[in-house]
Amino acid sequence: MRKISKRIEKRDLSSNKYLAITSKLDSSFKEEFPFLTKLDTNNSLEGYLFPDTYDITGGKEIDLVYLQLKRFENTIYEAWQNKPADWKMSLNQTLTLASIVELEAQKPSERAVIAGVFVNRLKQGIPLGSDPTVEYALGWHQSAKGLSLNDVKVNSAYNTYKNAGLPPGPISNPGLAAFKATLKYDNTPYLYFVAKGDGSHVFTRTYSEHLHAQSLIIKNRIK
Repeated sequence: MRKISKRIEKRDLSSNKYLAITSKLDSSFKEEFPFLTKLDTNNSLEGYLFPDTYDITGGKEIDLVYLQLKRFENTIYEAWQNKPADWKMSLNQTLTLASIVELEAQKPSERAVIAGVFVNRLKQGIPLGSDPTVEYALGWHQSAKGLSLNDVKVNSAYNTYKNAGLPPGPISNPGLAAFKATLKYDNTPYLYFVAKGDGSHVFTRTYSEHLHAQSLIIKNRIK
């Protein structure tokens, strides 16, 4: 929502008003959209505001929110209706995982693989160890400086280095591709991945393989 709020300033809308509307779930939205009924009113709309281009000429902040929720209903919620029969996560949990995949996967071809890695880690009770979740807890996204050792120690339920399982809710508003990749994740043997620096990743099965891949990347021997 922070990214969206910055962009709407260019459309003569107030980012503060937009954040005020989206930071808490208004009961009127729950009445209008069935996919919001199970959320607590203290929940924000993070994850449910479909990222797209909207024509809001002459509109207000709440009009944009309505359009985003309507687009979510016609895209992601429709895909949710066709989820695998044995899918066990709730919609909010699935959105949470998809929101992490959205930020981790820079290459479309890796979305389902990354989702598969996270599903494997969830099944084995291994913390997800996702940088974007820590960045969300700290209040910033995808900084070039990366995370420090102190950053990954932050005391937050969104810190997936310290806490196993999913964070409390979505950390971004995933697109349809990331959501579908999460629902149809790759059945992969991998438990780890490390960024190569070009947007792609090296995927490994064991921690020792992961450390070796990191070492080779640092030495610029994996390209």
